[in-house]
Amino acid sequence: MLSLKDLVKTSVLSKRWIQEWGLRMDLNFDLHNMFDYNTFQGLPAILPLFQRFHFESEFATRLDQFMLHYQGAAIRSIRVDFPLCNYHTDVIDRLISKGIAKGVKRIELLFSFEKKNIFRFTDMPLWPYNFSLSLLSDANSLTYLHLENCTLAEPTDFSGLKNLTTIVLDGLFDFETVSRSVLSQLFFECLQLEHATIKNCKLVWPVEITGPKLSHLKIINCDFSDTPDKISVDALNLSSFEYSGTTKEISVVAPRLLKVFWDAAVRQRTPHPLSAIGSLTHIENLAMIITPSQVSQLKSVFAS
Repeated sequence: MLSLKDLVKTSVLSKRWIQEWGLRMDLNFDLHNMFDYNTFQGLPAILPLFQRFHFESEFATRLDQFMLHYQGAAIRSIRVDFPLCNYHTDVIDRLISKGIAKGVKRIELLFSFEKKNIFRFTDMPLWPYNFSLSLLSDANSLTYLHLENCTLAEPTDFSGLKNLTTIVLDGLFDFETVSRSVLSQLFFECLQLEHATIKNCKLVWPVEITGPKLSHLKIINCDFSDTPDKISVDALNLSSFEYSGTTKEISVVAPRLLKVFWDAAVRQRTPHPLSAIGSLTHIENLAMIITPSQVSQLKSVFAS
């Protein structure tokens, strides 16, 4: 139940305790685990840029030092909840690589840029962390992956995530810096994927979501100025689907789909927001957000 900072302090208790802290298999790197909470009691609501970089660098240094001295034989989970940017790529990459080498099952990289009730940043980092899928080429133990506020780098060699069952992509952006196939390739490689959430993401290129075992899919609030031409979902065992966003075209092939939530309220860049509903003939539970002007359109969709 100790924070990581206090956990390491136990090594001074006795010779037997010198390496005991390395037995922790769930590693949680956040503000309260890495710093004394009282350090932040008197900080103003808005943190100047130079102070932000100071705390970010200090956090990254402590994280790196912890992993450098960590001698545990296995790591079960890694969670980083702190606004780190691409300036600390080496630290983050080493953390991921060591976790994979020690059989990590769960990775959460939550690089949020605003921390309510703790401190806020007036400026965005120079660049968000650029996550390379190549880091996961040997991550056969990984079953859960959560990425928040970073970009996806185009992999040079990627064939991992064979046992991934859950993926959450929140706030990923700048997909235009990579090829069209990165997000689609991610789903293509994850043959055991059952739960997928794409939230608050900037989708520029057409996206193909496939998965023989995918049963629950959420595409939420992915409505940015640049929208993909098409989102295609082809999942034989999909049973629930939640969608809200903007795209010129969306198609869903899911013969076992039973439960759907669909935000179809009129948006300028979505010319036919109800077109995909008509093809979902097997659903039993449909919840929708529509405008009064769409009622007549919906009637014609169901009639057909």
